[in-house]
Amino acid sequence: MEKKDKKTKKTSNVKASKKQVKNIKVKDEIKVPEEEIIIKKITEKKEKKIKVNRKDIVIAVVFLIFGMIISLLIFKRAPRLKDGNQIAISIDKYSISEQAIYNDIRTANGLNSALRKIDLNIAKTYFNNSLDEEAKNNAQEQAETYIKQYVNYGYDEASFLAYYGFDTKDAFINYLTEDYILNKFFEEKVKSSITEDDVNSYYEKYGTGKKTVYIFSEKDSTDNLTKIRNSLKKGTAVDKVASKYEKNTAVTINSKVEVDYSSISSYSDSVAEYIKKTNASSYSKIFTDDTLGNVFVYVVSSEDAPALDTIKENVISVLVDKKKTEDSELYYKVFIDARNDKHIKFYDDAYKKQYDEYLKSHSEKKSK
Repeated sequence: MEKKDKKTKKTSNVKASKKQVKNIKVKDEIKVPEEEIIIKKITEKKEKKIKVNRKDIVIAVVFLIFGMIISLLIFKRAPRLKDGNQIAISIDKYSISEQAIYNDIRTANGLNSALRKIDLNIAKTYFNNSLDEEAKNNAQEQAETYIKQYVNYGYDEASFLAYYGFDTKDAFINYLTEDYILNKFFEEKVKSSITEDDVNSYYEKYGTGKKTVYIFSEKDSTDNLTKIRNSLKKGTAVDKVASKYEKNTAVTINSKVEVDYSSISSYSDSVAEYIKKTNASSYSKIFTDDTLGNVFVYVVSSEDAPALDTIKENVISVLVDKKKTEDSELYYKVFIDARNDKHIKFYDDAYKKQYDEYLKSHSEKKSK
């Protein structure tokens, strides 16, 4: 207020002499409020301007100091080479840039890592993320099993994880979770390729009930096989005959093998055919097999074949397993097709070249 009064008096002095000022009453001063208002506004504006300027200066100085500190830290922690690449590791005068490390990783495993991420995205989208919880639970159980087995050999969890390249247990579980989803997608895609004709054809060829059989084989002759069949024909129990010839190096005996529609296809077509059509307590004729040589089968017991409708899903599962066994490149083919369906596109020439070689490699393996 003192500042304001002084300025008011100073302004009044311009219009009146010192003598007049002494005779002015308080009442007369109130008659000219516009001067006080103008002076007040000018005074407040100056004070506000000074205040803002000080604040701006303080903020600017703080940011300047902060920026200098950050710059110094960055420069100290991550200097750059002459080509502008940031240094990751150095010893004496030798330095390795982050770009150089990245290029090595990209060449060594970059494509595989990228494809895994792409394939996982395709699989998760296919299942609409409905498998996430199931996959996580399965992965946790697997992880515990693997780690427990490893620990039983005298190692600890940390060494197990380090050996397989995982920093933490969670990283290991996450990897197993992804594997579960990828494999489920693969299974579903192969399953969807099985047709009704495939199912009917399989059942017609391999549809049989559970059987217990002996498989006798001899590579270079049929002499021993003929003697065994004659013994069986005379009524000698099959287990006694098998016991008599088990030390005979010329004869191979697979005793009491249990087969049904789901496992019989693991044998050659000729062996499977004779197992299927031979009744209980009977033996087949001697026939030639590409793998076993001269063969005959003896069926100890046999159950009726189940109706196709009751085992259809199981037959499909068998056909899926059969396809996977017969084509070692099937897993790659399924995901190559899936990526093509999603219009895979490369913006990196190095990756594009690697992927072309990847396709060529798996195409050549399949044709062999």
